[in-house]
Amino acid sequence: MRVSSNRELNCAVLHIATRLFPRGFDLSLDAPATLEELTAHIASGKRMMVWSGHTRSTLFPDLEFLYAFRAWHQYCHWKGGNPMTAEGERGALALHATHLHTLYGSTTQVNEWIALIRTEIMESVTQAPSVFHYHGPKVHELRV
Repeated sequence: MRVSSNRELNCAVLHIATRLFPRGFDLSLDAPATLEELTAHIASGKRMMVWSGHTRSTLFPDLEFLYAFRAWHQYCHWKGGNPMTAEGERGALALHATHLHTLYGSTTQVNEWIALIRTEIMESVTQAPSVFHYHGPKVHELRV
C-alpha cells in the first residue's frame, strides 16, 4: 500500500472537497461508474456520490482523505466532461492540476502533489481486473 505522509496534500484534498461539496457527498458501493451515469445522477439534484469500496493500493492513509479525493476526482470527470477512460483520467488530472495551481500557486510543492495524484490515478487505471472491468478501450467502472 502506498501511503502519503504529506499532510499538506491531505489537507489540500480535504480543503478542495469541502469547497466543492460544502454539504458533503454520499458514499455507496453502487456509485455512478460512467460519465453518463454521473451526469444523470448530478442532474437529478442528488449529491455527489463516490464508491465506498476499498482498493489495495492508495496514496491516502485514511478513508476520510480517500473519499474526499474520490469526490474531487469525480467532480473533475463531471465538470471537465472527462469519460471514465484512460484518456478521461488524463483530463481529470489536468483539472486537478488547475485547481491546485489556482488555490496554492505554481510551486515545487504543488508540482510534487500533482505528481503524487498522477501516480494515484494512473496506477488505479492499471490495477487488476478485480477493480476495473474493461470492454475494449473503455473503462466501465472507475474505482479510484
